[in-house]
Formats: sequence, structure tokens, C-alpha cells
Amino acid sequence: MENHQKKSLKILSIIDEAVMNMQSIVQSLIGIYQPAYSTYRIYKEQSIYYEFYFAVNKIFVVSLNLIDNRIYVYFRDKQPINNLSEIIPSISFISKNGAYFYDLKDLSDVEKYILMAKTIRFVELYINNFGYDKIKNDVADYTNSKIPITGNYIDSKNNRITAPSNLHDCFVQFIGGNNEIIIDENSNLKNCTFEMRENGKILIKENIKFRGNLRLGYSSYMEIGSGTTSTSPVYVTVAESTKLIIGDDCMFATNNQIRTDDAHPIYDINTGKRLNHSKDIIIGHHVWVGYGAVLFGGAKIGDGSVIGAFSVVKKEFPNNCIVAGVPAKLIRKDIFWERPLLLNQDQMGDFDISEVELKVYAKKTIENSNNK
Repeated sequence: MENHQKKSLKILSIIDEAVMNMQSIVQSLIGIYQPAYSTYRIYKEQSIYYEFYFAVNKIFVVSLNLIDNRIYVYFRDKQPINNLSEIIPSISFISKNGAYFYDLKDLSDVEKYILMAKTIRFVELYINNFGYDKIKNDVADYTNSKIPITGNYIDSKNNRITAPSNLHDCFVQFIGGNNEIIIDENSNLKNCTFEMRENGKILIKENIKFRGNLRLGYSSYMEIGSGTTSTSPVYVTVAESTKLIIGDDCMFATNNQIRTDDAHPIYDINTGKRLNHSKDIIIGHHVWVGYGAVLFGGAKIGDGSVIGAFSVVKKEFPNNCIVAGVPAKLIRKDIFWERPLLLNQDQMGDFDISEVELKVYAKKTIENSNNK
């Protein structure tokens, strides 16, 4: 405990000295370029953050992380930093998920803080290269607030919406640029919230009765087929350049989630390799997703199938089958289902074989090596 306290005091002493050096740089930046304000903070003796606030939602960060042994440089909204290698060529930053980092594993504590103090100058170089007026103009119409979808739309970040003007309680939050939402003029979409990062695309087809919270990560794609419905809002996330495709005439019950990602990365401690990469989800036509069922990356459901209540689906299943369980398994083949709510019926009887043969989604189950 005593050694830990001595080490902590030494780190804090180095931090204090580094912060004093950085503050002089920061004060000169504030005097010249006048961001709204800047601040630094220490997080559990593990990190130093220096934050430059150019607008309410426009924050530039330089972070020294003692756990990762890295210096990070990034915008809080993950907007790309243009021409970083040209602006600060003396440091070879590596780009990952909208942030830029530099490894410090071979440096002493003092060297780390000195390098961080020098890295703060990146802010000055960035602003000097592009001009504060340009940054200020870029931020003017760029916020993290939700905007209502009331028809066609385009902004300075090349976010585009093609939609009818009569949508009810539909909103979008653009956290990046180059996104596109296309909503069919006969969609009847209601009570949906979209959240999009960079280079995403959402396609909503006609006659939808679908509600949900739909979140897209970088370069991801989502499609909801015509006639698809949900009883209550569906929580959807599509991340890491994956796609979610929901076919026509699908039916979602209550408390459903669809996620191509696991929200957070998991790694093998022996190799450092990522274990849970995001994967596409493909839901065929006329699929019924039961109460509380969850679909994760890798799920692929054939046409005409039923997913049982509270099931967790992560792999491929064929057409016209019942899937249920945790993890989900194929329970029964050669089935089809109908939309009428049994609560509203006196009695639902059987069909003649001749009637079954006329039904579009009544097909024999065809299995393959992926779903046996």
C-alpha cells in the first residue's frame, strides 16, 4: 500500500508539472482562437484529458491513457480529422474507429507527459491549417439533437432524407455525415427514431406498421420490407459495416431486439484477438418473431418461419420452420403461419390441402448444411 501511495504521489507530481506546461499552450490557443472554453481533468490517476470546446457538441480531445499506454486524439462526435499525417508528421498516429492514437509502451512516464504536451500543439496546427472560421461554420448546423422527419432533407454533411411529409413522430439524429434515409411515400411509418454515424443507409418500404429505435454504426445498412409490422418498438443496432435486411410481411411481437453487434468488444486474453465481430442479419419474408425474442449477428431466418418467445438466435435456419430456445434450435419443420389474432376469433379451424397449396408462404422446409 505504501509503495502504491508513493507511486501515486510521483505520478501526480509529474502530472502537475505536465499540466502546467500544457496550460501555457492552452492559454495561448484560447487567446488566439477562442474556443468556448477548454479544460483538463484527471481520471483516477489513469488518464489526463484535455478538452477544447468549440461548440456545445463540438469537443476536441487529447487524452493520455496510462492503462492503454497511448495518447489519443479525437473529436467527441468521432468526426474524422483531415490530413492528420500532414499536419503533424513527426508523430505516426494510427486511426481506429474515429480516433487516432500513438503507442507509448517504450517511453518513460516523463517522456509520455512531454509527448502529450507536444501533442496539444496539434490543436493549434489543425486550426491554423483549416482556419477557425471554417470549423465554426461546419459546426453551425451540426448538432447531436434529434430532428423531425418532415419530408426531403439535406445538410452540409451530406446527410440526405427522402421521405413523405406526413410521417408521425419520426425523428433522426445524425452523429456523422454521408448518411441516407429513404422512406417510401406510402410507408405509413410512425413512432420511429433513427440514429446514424457515418456512411450509413436505411431503406423503408411501403405499408409499414413498424415502431422502433433504429441505430446505425459506421458504413452500415438497414432495410425493412413492405408490410412489416411490430406490436411495440423494436430495438435495433447495426454496426461495423454490417447489414440488417428484414423481408416483406414480417411480424414482430413485443420486447424484441435485433443486433448485428454485441455493443462492446470481447478479446482472447492469450492472443489479444477480437472474439465477437459484428455479423449481418438476414430475416426472410413472412417471418414471425415472438415475444421477447432476440436476434444477434449471424442470424439468418428463411421465409415463412416462426421464432419462439424469448429465443436467442445467432445462426442460420431454413424456411417454414419453428425456431425456439436459448440458444435457438430448430423445433419443427414444414409449417406455415397466418396473421389473424386468435383473441379476435371464435374458432380457427383447419385448412384443406387444396387451400394450403394456394398459400404463397406455405412451402416445404428445405435444409442445407448450414442449418441442420
